[in-house]
Amino acid sequence: MKYFSMPSDFNNVTVDRYAELNARHTASNVLETYGNLNPNPSELGTGRISRGLPPVGWDKLEDYVAHSRKRGISFNYTFNSPCTGNLEFSSRGVKAISRFIERLRSAGCDMITLAAPSLIALVRGLFPDMHVAVSTITEVDSVFAAREFSRLGVDRIILNEDILRDFALIGAIKAAVSAPIEAIVNTRCIHLCPVKPFDFNFLSHCGSINRPAPIFDYYKWHCTRVLFRNPAEWMKMPWIRPEDLALYDKVDIFKVIGRQLVLDGDPVRTVDHYMEGSFDGNLIALLGLFAPKRLAFYPVVIDNRKLDGFAQWFIRPGRCRQNSCGECTHCAEYAARAIEPSSLAVLERRAEKFEQKLNTFHHQCNTLGLDEEEIATRTREFV
Repeated sequence: MKYFSMPSDFNNVTVDRYAELNARHTASNVLETYGNLNPNPSELGTGRISRGLPPVGWDKLEDYVAHSRKRGISFNYTFNSPCTGNLEFSSRGVKAISRFIERLRSAGCDMITLAAPSLIALVRGLFPDMHVAVSTITEVDSVFAAREFSRLGVDRIILNEDILRDFALIGAIKAAVSAPIEAIVNTRCIHLCPVKPFDFNFLSHCGSINRPAPIFDYYKWHCTRVLFRNPAEWMKMPWIRPEDLALYDKVDIFKVIGRQLVLDGDPVRTVDHYMEGSFDGNLIALLGLFAPKRLAFYPVVIDNRKLDGFAQWFIRPGRCRQNSCGECTHCAEYAARAIEPSSLAVLERRAEKFEQKLNTFHHQCNTLGLDEEEIATRTREFV
C-alpha cells in the first residue's frame, strides 16, 4: 500500500474527494493532510511564509479535523520551524509551547511535524502520547541521524530530499529504524543547494506573529537564477515521478508539498496521478499542483513521457553523489531530450532578471541606505 500526505486547503469538500480516491484506489491511500493556523496565533514559527497559505483559525481547524476523522483521514500540524529564537530554552517559551500543543490536542490533531531536535525532545517529554514526525527541514540524510532521532522517540522520519536518488542509503536508513520513512515527491529545491539551511531559517522567521513578512525573497531568487541558467539542474532536482514510485519500496509514505499552492492549484488531481502511477504532460505542472501561479513563475515545459528510464539509472549504489557532474552527462542528456527547446530562451531571460534583483539587494540596499519602500519598489517580483 502506498500512503500519501497532502497539503491541506482546510476545505471539507477536498477531504471528501480524497476519501473518494481512497475508495477507488485499492493499492494507494491518502493517509493525512497537513498544515497550520494562518495567521499564526503565536510567536512560534512554521516552515513556510504565511503569504499564500489558506486562512485558518481555531474554529475552522477543529471543524476540519473532525470532518477528516469521520472520513478516515488524519491531520498533521506543521510546527516545523528550525528556529524559534531559543524560546524552548526559556520558562516563558516552554509554557507557550505547552499551551499551544495542548490546544492542538484539544482540536483533535493526530500528529505534529517538528524540525528542531530541542523541540522534539521537549514535546516528547511534555506530551508522550502526541505523535511526532521529524521534518525534512532537519535534513536527515544518514543512518546515524535517523537513529539519533529514532532514539528521541519520533514516529516518522521525513528524509532530506537530497538523498532521494540514493536508493542504497534509503534502504540502509529503513533497515536501521522502526519509524516509518517519508519522502517528498515534488520538491522545488535545487539538488545539494548550498543556501538551503539559510532559506529554511529565513522562512522560520517569516511564520511568526511578531515578525513582519520580508520585502524580498533573497534565497528564492538565488536558487531560481541557478536553476534557470542550467537546464540539467531541472533533472538534478530530486523529484519523484508517479511512474517511479515502485522504485521506492523502502519508503512508507509519500508527501506532496505545496501548502502555498492549494488555493490556486489542484492537489486532488495531483495525488490522483500519483495513485494511478502515470502522468502524460508537463512534469512542472504536476510538481506544482497545476497551480497557474507556479507555472507562471517556472515557465518551462518538461515532457514527462520523455523521462521514462531516467530514475532507473540511479539504482546502482554511489552512482550520483560520488561522481562529478562535469564528467557525468546523464542529467544533461535527459534535459536535452525532455525540456521543450522554446523554454530555454525564456528561462535565460528570467535568470538575468533574477541576477538584477540580487544585485539590487547587494548594492543598493547596502550602499545607498534606501528605506524599505524604495527597496520594495526596486526589487518588486515579476511574473
